[in-house]
Amino acid sequence: MSLFGKLTPSERISKAKIKLMREYPFFGYIAMYLTFIENDKIPTMSVNPKGVIRYNPKYVEKLSDTQLLADVIHEVSHIAFRHFEREEMLEITNPIHKKAYDYANDIVVNAILVANGFDVYDTGLNPEKVGRKFVTRFKFSIRGLVNVNEIKQEIVVQIPIEIWDPEQKSSEEVYLEILEQLRGNGGNSNIKTLLPGCSNCSDQNGNCDSSSLSDLICNISDLINSMDIIEVSSDKKPFDIHEYGNNGRGEKENESHDWDKIIAEAYNYAKMVGKVPAGIERHVEAVLKPKIDWRKVLRDLILPMIPQDYTYLKPSRRGLSGVYLPSIAKDRYLEALVAVDTSGSISGQELNQFLSEIQWIAKNFPAFRMTLLSIDADIHDKIELRCFADVQKITGLRGGGGTDFRPVFDYAVKHRKRLIIFFTDGFGTFPERSPNIKTIWVVSPTGAPSKNFPFGKVIRISNAA
Repeated sequence: MSLFGKLTPSERISKAKIKLMREYPFFGYIAMYLTFIENDKIPTMSVNPKGVIRYNPKYVEKLSDTQLLADVIHEVSHIAFRHFEREEMLEITNPIHKKAYDYANDIVVNAILVANGFDVYDTGLNPEKVGRKFVTRFKFSIRGLVNVNEIKQEIVVQIPIEIWDPEQKSSEEVYLEILEQLRGNGGNSNIKTLLPGCSNCSDQNGNCDSSSLSDLICNISDLINSMDIIEVSSDKKPFDIHEYGNNGRGEKENESHDWDKIIAEAYNYAKMVGKVPAGIERHVEAVLKPKIDWRKVLRDLILPMIPQDYTYLKPSRRGLSGVYLPSIAKDRYLEALVAVDTSGSISGQELNQFLSEIQWIAKNFPAFRMTLLSIDADIHDKIELRCFADVQKITGLRGGGGTDFRPVFDYAVKHRKRLIIFFTDGFGTFPERSPNIKTIWVVSPTGAPSKNFPFGKVIRISNAA
């Protein structure tokens, strides 16, 4: 019996999202942030840059369970691989180039789906297997007007395109291949030019009633450049991620999301559970570069809390010879609690990275006094840090057990701390209630997704830190 049998299209999509979260968590995680809206004005499914997926309920009804999963992943992938933003970076204005990039996106996504064993419904640019390789074949159709004997003549040019190994290429690589084949196919006898009112296709020699067209099509690039473009399409019916993306005016749009952050969390979560889909690594890495400067985020959170009272009565020793810099006035420091997760789930590399970042804090914030706690299921070490040299002396923090964050917050309440900076992977027991204490979670690169943290600000250490 079908997993989604006898359900409405909306219910089928909800079930598909749950199945994705369980079996394909990278796509499922991102899908949870998207909005799905029924719209019978579109033929299949579409997605827009705000993360709104619109779908025709009749189309959903005719899909099998695996085809529905594949189609949802297809639309999620346009967000996951940041296709809209990457197109803007290319500054594409030519309608032929724009359609070529749309096709490139669909070719890459469908190739990844097929390579991962999905049954992709044949409305897209699907690859076929030739030996051990994949190849996507289609005809790129351009309909437009050209001058024939000083009369505007409507024609359709169909150019065969072949993309080999699409699952191993980026959208930009496929896009450039399509453009190259469009430019370089002037001598290809497979190019067909369709003339209105003519039942046959003219070949490269112009074998049709309108012989005067033959001089035009000896060079396909010149022909295309001379056309007033009416429509660019394909002999197949690929998903078009732009054509329908702005339909449904009046429908509620999705709230603004930090997609780069969500994509990074989805990727890290999928890696943690060992379910990263084959072939997506290069696409995700392209999206996540350049890395967000997480230290700047941390600095912006801490600075407003640090007292800004200075005095010249006791000059700072950090001043240059003959130059007096103000020092921090007495008792005007930010007393903060810095907790370091030393549980069994924290690797030695992660712990060293945590300590390195604590050194960075001590070095860059002289008005910052810290009480450092090492914590697994309980608090073990309590170290007062008053200067950078104190941090450099930290060795042998104890831990290794399970993870319980609650003792740290109990300690903070008891000692009236205003700020907690918690270095962790995020896998542990949180307090049942949000404490009235500013909390910053500094999470390791492969730590828990931000949604796991019930309160506080979550910032993630980048691998490049």
